[in-house]
Parts: sequence; structure tokens; C-alpha cells
Amino acid sequence: MINISLASDSKYCRHMCVAMASVLENASDNVCFYIFDGGISDVQKNKVEKILKNHPESSISYLKVENKIVEKLPLVDKHLSLTAYHRLFAASCIPDSVDKLIYIDCDTITVGDIKQFYDTDISNYYFGACLDGNTKYHTERTGAPNYINSGVMLINLKKWREDNLEQKFIDYMNNPNNVLGFPDQDVLNIVCSGNIKILDPSWNYQTTGRRHSYLAGFDREDTVKNILHFLVRKPWRFHCRSPYQHLYYKYLLKTPWFYMYPYFWFCKFLKFFYFKNNTKEFDSEYTVLGMKIIRINERNKNNKRILVTKVFGIPVKEKEI
Repeated sequence: MINISLASDSKYCRHMCVAMASVLENASDNVCFYIFDGGISDVQKNKVEKILKNHPESSISYLKVENKIVEKLPLVDKHLSLTAYHRLFAASCIPDSVDKLIYIDCDTITVGDIKQFYDTDISNYYFGACLDGNTKYHTERTGAPNYINSGVMLINLKKWREDNLEQKFIDYMNNPNNVLGFPDQDVLNIVCSGNIKILDPSWNYQTTGRRHSYLAGFDREDTVKNILHFLVRKPWRFHCRSPYQHLYYKYLLKTPWFYMYPYFWFCKFLKFFYFKNNTKEFDSEYTVLGMKIIRINERNKNNKRILVTKVFGIPVKEKEI
């Protein structure tokens, strides 16, 4: 049995289900899913359960993290929800009989046998994970060497419980002197520094969702061998131009949300006429039939990062980022 955890609210439930379906389709063993429930409705839960139809020996359990604890933790990024913290409390929420656990984000697609990942020896580490695509930047920012991406983790729950890691996480995050840019990921890197096993990058192949933008450590000719992790532009978004977007929709067909598959081809049709090109992280051009209509670019103003939107070359909006 492979123990796997995900965290989701009602907005991400469909994407979580796609991630789970991709795991089930490629796993060589049965899977026990532990879902950190951040507000999933009963109707959505019934839909999720249907992916087990062809996998009767696998199971799904829903977990709740005590709101009084999570609500007090800092949330510095408007794009994050409190469910991002739930992985930090896996040791106390998941049964004591479970000593090892895989955690995956909802924006992942598994194309390899995750049993191989689960069988990795991490007995002397708090967890195993892959380096973040921007490791150098995050290491300079936090001081944590070999900064990892927490979207895919193999967790040693036994060691977490023995060393009372959860309390260390809480104490660190509640200390006003500690500045966290990516709260859950930063605290995992900093508190667990020196006790993290760096794993093969194929277990967290990070793509920004742009056609020709790959993160450090990955060659353009690389193929996805195990787990694909969509960062920035998600595969269900219109502007995703990743060559791997089709994988999301491939496994969407395995879920009760299969009826949304035509949207993929509708978007591909529209992109034939409408194109968005990204020259940098925050620089974009919207082109319709070869004509540049909208340009969004980043610049500094009064020591602040500003996004400037221009329509036909005329500035119409400024937004701080």
C-alpha cells in the first residue's frame, strides 16, 4: 500500500482529482489517499470517490487540521490558501500506524510508477524532495542550502513525530523576526535544513507552463518520466502553453469532470488566432492575428515593482507586485 496525501479546498478539488487519477493509472500497488479537507463539499467528495471504480483496493480518507492553529499562521501570498500549511501537520493528522507518506500538490501529474518513489530510503532524514528550479535565488533569500520545492515530498512521519517537528514549525512561523516569502516551503527548508534528502529531479519536473520556459536543472529535450509539476501557469488555464498541457486533460478524462475535455480543444482553436507571448516572468504581449494589442511589462517605481499595462502603446493601468 502506498500512502499519499494531498490538500485541497473546493476550488481545487477537480484538479486534485486529476492528480489522483494520474497516480492510480500508473501505480503498481494500491494507494491510500489522505486528503486534507479545506472545504470540499459533499457533492465534490462523491465525485472524487468515483475514480476508485477501477481501483477497488485503493481508498480515500478525509482529514481536518484544527482551524485554531492554522488561522493564526501568516499568509503572505494572496495566491495561497491556508491549505498550503496542512502538509506541516501530517504527523498528527494521519494515523500513527503510517510511518511514511508521499505529499503531492494538486497541480501535479504523475506519469511514472510512484511506488518507486515511495520505496526510497529516507530513514535518516525528515523528508526527501527535489531541488527547486530557483534554488540559487531562494538559498540567497533564506540561507537554507539546497532549497527544495515542497510540491512533491516523501515524508518520514516517524521521525517527524519523534522530534516534534510540528511544534518547531509553529514556533518558527509565529516568530515575528522570521520573514517568510513562501511560508510553508520556507519553513520546511529552514527548520529541516541538514535533514533533507535531495532526490532525482524527475520526481518533481517543474515547468512554468510556457512553451519555451524551463526551470534550472531541466534540458529542453528532457521528457517527463515521473511527476510533472505545473508552476505559474496551470494547465487548466487558457494561457498555459506548456507542451505537457495535454497530460492534464488526458487524466481529466479519467474523472467525473471528463465533460470539460472539449475546453482543451476550444482553447487550442482560439490560440490559433490569439497569442500571448512572455518575454520575461512578468512581461507579456497579447497578439491578435499578428497585431500587438496589449503589452504588460514590469518596471521599478519608487523602489517598488510595478506592472504597467499598455493598450496600443498607451499606458492604461499600473499595479504593484
